Amino acid sequence: MRSFLILCLGILGIATSFVLFDILLREYGISQILQIRPYAVLIGGVIVALCGAASTWYLGKDIAGWSVNVQPLPTAAQARIDVAGMVANLSPRFGLSSMPELGVFPGTDINAFIVGRNQKVVTLAVTDGLLEHATPEQAEVVIAYCLAKLTNGYTLTQLLLQGMVAAFTLFPARMFALILGTSLRTADEDTPTDGVEHLVIAGLEFALIPLTALLNRWFSRSAQAQTDQYVASILGRECIASTLSSCAKEHGRQTNREAFMMPHKFGLAKEPHLGWLSYHLTYKVRGRRLV
Repeated sequence: MRSFLILCLGILGIATSFVLFDILLREYGISQILQIRPYAVLIGGVIVALCGAASTWYLGKDIAGWSVNVQPLPTAAQARIDVAGMVANLSPRFGLSSMPELGVFPGTDINAFIVGRNQKVVTLAVTDGLLEHATPEQAEVVIAYCLAKLTNGYTLTQLLLQGMVAAFTLFPARMFALILGTSLRTADEDTPTDGVEHLVIAGLEFALIPLTALLNRWFSRSAQAQTDQYVASILGRECIASTLSSCAKEHGRQTNREAFMMPHKFGLAKEPHLGWLSYHLTYKVRGRRLV
């Protein structure tokens, strides 16, 4: 029910923005010049938002995997951490009957993300840093967090809400990067358009759909706090608090390539200057809330 209300608020926020656009266009006579029918801007905006939600619902896990170059997970014999074994052991405890598709993506910090349209079509990917540096206890907490978000429906809700926002921001920004001819991206280096895309996305969010963009970020932080509590009730508060404390010392480098899957990650150590614009509570804040 809560997820449904959040999605309705997202659509309402977009509709409100385009009602204002429609009023401005008519006020300055632009609608008459362009021969735009009454409420056509509103209807068009809502349709674009719903199409964005539908596209991320269906293609979200593929987009996330492509954006950060997810690769097949090494076998248990090749890795320090048996991620597949942990997922198999934890899944029944979180009410999951099927295994997600597993992968690994570049990153020096202990992190992971989970994205998918339902519990059977979903990808759980961990960073190289988790495989190389995490203890079994830390890896278990990160994986349990991802499974808990999937069980509680937060992954799907975030994906749909994110799709509404991305239709007006991230997708046009990436198209702009294609036009500039610098869309070739690798997992090892940034491209000159990273800063430009940040500015374009931020500008479009502020100009077009500020209410829904803020709702998207608030929901991500809210879901994160509730998921922490849920995982703590199963694994124990000390276990997750210790992991959050360890992760707070890590500072993995973030790039604009991670913009799509950012809300679905386990977390971030460093918060931006304007914390209310972040998708995540910092590890320190999350640890304090568990005490």
